[in-house]
Amino acid sequence: MPNIFAYVFINLEFDQEDKDIISPLLQIEQVVEAHRILGVYDIIVLISADTPKELKDITISVIRKINHVKSTITMISLDHHITNN
Repeated sequence: MPNIFAYVFINLEFDQEDKDIISPLLQIEQVVEAHRILGVYDIIVLISADTPKELKDITISVIRKINHVKSTITMISLDHHITNN
């Protein structure tokens, strides 16, 4: 079971359709969820990783390389709780 969960906030290049980016994100094995959002950022992604290095590699070498991704900011979760509502 992964021991690191992080939220990656993604900014897209101006005038890019965020729905075109969701599909490549969901192809990444470590992506748990991807959501289109309103506000400063365009997409938020929940990632699970086994190590800090894996998290860094996914963010820098995979997510940031997707066409039309302008920038990312990553926030590591200190606790991950799942409810069954």
